Amino acid sequence: NLEYVSFQKLSNIAIIGFYAFFRCELLKSISISSSVESVGISAFVCCYNLEIIFKITLKKYTASS
Repeated sequence: NLEYVSFQKLSNIAIIGFYAFFRCELLKSISISSSVESVGISAFVCCYNLEIIFKITLKKYTASS
């Protein structure tokens, strides 16, 4: 039932792990804080309604194959 995710500006989260939001089919938007340095493989797989990802200035992106 998760629709929106927003990390606080002063969050210390550095990594969004592999499959972190896997099958969050109702997820519409996510706001990633500047502390996030890496997004794991398939972090957003099967997020069919995901329309917006805010703050895509990541240092490293691990793409799925």
